[in-house]
Amino acid sequence: YMAVPVEEFCDNKLRMMGNTKQWLSDNMPAADEPSDGYITIMGEQQILDKMHHMMEQAEKRVYLSASGTRIAEMEQDIYELLQKKIKVVLLSDKIPERLKTAGKENQVRLISDSKYVLTGELTGSSRDICLYSGQRVFVDALKEAMRNEIKLIELTGKKKKAKGEA
Repeated sequence: YMAVPVEEFCDNKLRMMGNTKQWLSDNMPAADEPSDGYITIMGEQQILDKMHHMMEQAEKRVYLSASGTRIAEMEQDIYELLQKKIKVVLLSDKIPERLKTAGKENQVRLISDSKYVLTGELTGSSRDICLYSGQRVFVDALKEAMRNEIKLIELTGKKKKAKGEA
């Protein structure tokens, strides 16, 4: 064993992964198009990977409801969406006051292009679980729930301003 500089070690690993990716692309059967069914995704990392992929594949808009901590962890993905001129709507406890949510620190909801949804809890555990679907009825129901939540937040904000609260 001989230690090598970190940069060389990482370059070797990235090159190896690139070769593996090429081999898999050449030899794997074609993936099926996502179905309109439901898929349960378990484990924090698997859920985060799916969320990253959904945002990466978005073409028009993304709705994301999560805690401020989770939003901060996804800041780069959100920034890239904005760079691609994709509409992003965030519901969180750490963004503008009128969009605050309460009691949902571990809840995460993501809608991509009004086609796919992911919803569940992210606590940081390998036992975390989310539901992913392209089922039109489910997508529409979650969109409507998020619209209602935004409306309630707006109405609550207006009510506080009318009472003189800030």
